[in-house]
Amino acid sequence: MINETNNVFKTPFSVRYWKEACGELKKTKMLVVTALFIALKISMSYLFIPIPGINGQRISISFFVVALTSMVCGPVLGGMAGMISDLIGAHLFPTGPFFFGYTITATVSSFIYGLFFYRAKISVTRIFICKLLVNMLAHVGLNSLWRAMITNVDFTTIAILNLPKNIIMLPIETFLLYLFFKALAPILKRENLIKI
Repeated sequence: MINETNNVFKTPFSVRYWKEACGELKKTKMLVVTALFIALKISMSYLFIPIPGINGQRISISFFVVALTSMVCGPVLGGMAGMISDLIGAHLFPTGPFFFGYTITATVSSFIYGLFFYRAKISVTRIFICKLLVNMLAHVGLNSLWRAMITNVDFTTIAILNLPKNIIMLPIETFLLYLFFKALAPILKRENLIKI
């Protein structure tokens, strides 16, 4: 369903939603904006705080850019932006051997953000559910699977190590993302980047 007066989709389960989301690929302005978001995401991916004592665990702020990209561009273009930014970032600034599984994680995360935030009324509940899915499905689930494949360590062991950080960060990221969207909404509306 869509509220025709303000272009807010209540759910992504409509033909019109997907037509509009796919239609973003045909807009020159959206492609330029997406390219800028990709560049920003690549640069912000390398700003993180390592968690002492836990190998490979870190706190990153790049999720702000990923969520914003998918909010503005939708799940289709946002998912593609996630994939492209991961591929370019991995080759320009490698932090280890390239593994395509992490590109899948970046794509899935961006797609989920798009499903929840594109042409949607943003609320704390919506952000929380979205972050819960991203953290559990992409960060704990997929990233643990890829790491298990690379290191030959048991998937369950890696998932258990990934779980606490993702649970602890969930309410913090939800709150910060809500403030971030609220602060940027007037600017995005003025620049005609969001329709709500």
